[in-house]
Amino acid sequence: MRKALLLILSASLLVLGLGSPAPASVTQSVDDTLIAGTIGSAALRDDTAAGSAKIYVFDAEQRSGKLASLAHTTTDSSGRFSLPLAGNTSGITKSAAKQGGWNNFMLLVVDGDMYDVQHFTRRYDGQRWIDRSSKPSAQVNVPVSPQMRAATDKGSSVAQPFTASANDGSLTLEATEVDCETTCENVATTAARVEIEGNMKATFTYGQTVSSEIETGVGAESGEGGLISWKISGSVHIGTNAGFTRDYILAATTKYVGAAAYIKLGMNYVDTKYCNFAVCYRVRQATAWTGEISQVTDIPMDDRGPDSPIYASKYWDCTPHENMGKVEKTSGNNMKYVSAAEIGGLKLGATTAWTDSFKVTWEFETVEKFVGNIEFCMVGSNTWASNADEIYWALAQ
Repeated sequence: MRKALLLILSASLLVLGLGSPAPASVTQSVDDTLIAGTIGSAALRDDTAAGSAKIYVFDAEQRSGKLASLAHTTTDSSGRFSLPLAGNTSGITKSAAKQGGWNNFMLLVVDGDMYDVQHFTRRYDGQRWIDRSSKPSAQVNVPVSPQMRAATDKGSSVAQPFTASANDGSLTLEATEVDCETTCENVATTAARVEIEGNMKATFTYGQTVSSEIETGVGAESGEGGLISWKISGSVHIGTNAGFTRDYILAATTKYVGAAAYIKLGMNYVDTKYCNFAVCYRVRQATAWTGEISQVTDIPMDDRGPDSPIYASKYWDCTPHENMGKVEKTSGNNMKYVSAAEIGGLKLGATTAWTDSFKVTWEFETVEKFVGNIEFCMVGSNTWASNADEIYWALAQ
């Protein structure tokens, strides 16, 4: 009887919905799009070529041994492509740990006997890949242009430059680190510009975690390994944790004599040769900050006249203070320096984000001879100074 009553009670609860299983939790949709893009119309020879271009992606942190493509696809008849990659793909998390949670990838586009190499940066947030501006990769169109002509080591052009696996369509490259034609270690790379007026000083702090985007170069190999030319091929993210901080102080002694300098940190670069059978190309990319100032380049006073940014900028932001003050710049992106580093004639651009461990602190000295209020004025490069990429400070009465 008791068992029968329990069965009746259980059935009643199910009818009322009280004993039904808890509904499954609602999960957010996952978008594994790593990169989406289009081959530019100028690079397309005909519709057949557009639909036959092959797209491969590799881990740019792996620069030795055999590298199998992480993912591959084929463009459609309009030259479009979208390439997915699971965020838990083997080795991806380990590579991201090297650069502050960001992954550096190398994209190879093959269209007949022409190809292109582009480097790009992505972070996986658990649901999707995002770019440096925090946009989902699916919403970012990356243009590519396969205009590098493949050649053998003997310098002759080949019709089918890259040979994929017959089984799954993946492509394997043989990577070898090679010597630069010049030094690639501790290369002076512009990270910031600091400019001040008189009666003040600026302290540039760096080290710990430095977050930078450094352009890469690619060159086609031909004629016994000789380089045809270099071209810019995107950028990589450098998120080195140096484990310490350093200060550099730029000081001015009088109201009328200021100071200005480009701060150049040491950056290590590497040259890597990638080959698929007889066809090779070379990549030059940054690997890590050394954590030391490599060079400080003073800006001559003649370059700081009425046309210099500190005088010509229309973006002034002045606030009255007492005769002393201190302000820090700790957020936002710095200016992109288009020729931040030069290695063997190849000029690479760099952008380093302002953070708590990559910052400038301006201090205004006591000026007893001034009477009344003193304004501490911040000058911005391209917007109101507090949000500017590159900033300067001036002291005004």
